[in-house]
Amino acid sequence: MNQTLSKFLALTMAVLIVFTLAACQGGTTTTTTGSTTGATTTKATTTGATTTTAPTTTAPRDPVTITSLHSEVTVPVEQPSIVLKVRELTNINWEPMLVGPADYQTKLNSLIASRDLPDFFSFGLVNGLEYKDSGMLVELTSLLADHAPDILENRGEFLASGLNTADEIWGIPTPPGYHNALAVRTDWLTNVGLDMPDTLDEFYEVLKAFTENDPNKSGKKDTLGLAANILYPTMWQPVFGAYDIAYKLPVMVDGVVTSHLLHPDYLKVIEFFRKLYQEGLMEPDFASMPQMSTLEKLWNGTYGVMGFTPVGTTNNWMPGRYVEDPPPTFGWAVIRGPEGKGGFNKSYATGYYGLASTCEEPEEAIKLANFLGSKEGDQLLYFGIEDKHFKWVNEAEGKYEYLAPYNDSATQRADGGFIFWSLFKRWNDNAEIRTMNLTTREGLQLSIDNPVTDAYIYQQPAISADLGSTLGDIENEALANLVVTTGNVEEEYAAYVQRWLNEGGETWQQQATEIYKMENP
Repeated sequence: MNQTLSKFLALTMAVLIVFTLAACQGGTTTTTTGSTTGATTTKATTTGATTTTAPTTTAPRDPVTITSLHSEVTVPVEQPSIVLKVRELTNINWEPMLVGPADYQTKLNSLIASRDLPDFFSFGLVNGLEYKDSGMLVELTSLLADHAPDILENRGEFLASGLNTADEIWGIPTPPGYHNALAVRTDWLTNVGLDMPDTLDEFYEVLKAFTENDPNKSGKKDTLGLAANILYPTMWQPVFGAYDIAYKLPVMVDGVVTSHLLHPDYLKVIEFFRKLYQEGLMEPDFASMPQMSTLEKLWNGTYGVMGFTPVGTTNNWMPGRYVEDPPPTFGWAVIRGPEGKGGFNKSYATGYYGLASTCEEPEEAIKLANFLGSKEGDQLLYFGIEDKHFKWVNEAEGKYEYLAPYNDSATQRADGGFIFWSLFKRWNDNAEIRTMNLTTREGLQLSIDNPVTDAYIYQQPAISADLGSTLGDIENEALANLVVTTGNVEEEYAAYVQRWLNEGGETWQQQATEIYKMENP
């Protein structure tokens, strides 16, 4: 949170707490005999010593109103049918509010200032810590246990992290970005007579054949084994993973949280890449090529292997981005090193949505969030109403179609489709993933099932604000130069390590280790 908002929260904390207490008390309705507004009416008649009490009847409760704040540019119609459907299914008067992404924090700040918070709103870790300490959030552990089985089933293992602990849940984590995987052209494997690689030695043989054995049957030497670009960490992860190194994530070395650069097996990874570079089996211009040029070379049929998210490689780019006819086919590999290790970086959630302490009906609010985070609610928010907005063509294969007039995305969003989905969406089985083809889903799952070891920290060391990109730049420079150098690799590597430590890395290590201990007691 910026300093202005922090000062403001300190000034308004006392007023907010008073408002919170008053609002929480407002959720109770007291009824008396003869009342026409309460939920229960009791009529008693007395004859002598005998008192007869008529049966108690409970009138249906009027729907409570629950609000949520969303970051979105679309402006829907006044009564989107998808919102109306949620109200019908939950008997809760859900009122989502939209604000443009650039104005989201400003709008939220103004709602804080006016003591008019929405019941649900999203935030990052730093702001979440401020909101928690300022009394703006409801602690959710018991509410989730009593009213949110779908949220617990879908996100349970991710809840006790970052803002939360095993004992206190202050925010529900929102899903991180999609996982990375190693895509290998299976049509080329067939052409060169090789199987999907599993070890580093097999991987080398595949890259060599993809470069030298005319895998596309063009009669020309116009292919390369491995796509590589210094600006794409995903392209380096699979080989680092073979040594259980989480490339570009903090790692633990002798009880100290540090950079992957300082991992004891770092030079073994460099040795493998040097071999590929010297034999021309990987992109030679990896240190200077623009990112888009790397992707274009994959689409144009130059590369046989690329580390990237399957959502791009085999889903969003398939078949339209690929120029070959028929388009390429891909499978997935986990490359294992000498000790049998291998895999990909984990993805971590750094965003949350929470329940404001001013919410008058916290139980109803969590029931609503649970429905929106269920498979039924997730599908409803993403697509819309089945047989009105869309229909499944083959659900098992992720094939669907939108129905007119909602096959126009603007019309579908104007009726409430997609625009509220991101706040409540499920993790690894949400509606968007269900629309992906089977190959893509297999790649995502393979990555999830094969994580490498890291020492991830949610809070950033204080020195990071002063360092900016300094340490990351040294890491990139080290990788780029060590792969291509003709000098003494060990000496050059030692110089990069010392430079990393001298330019702030040593302090970063100390602070990161303390944060790790605090977050992992």
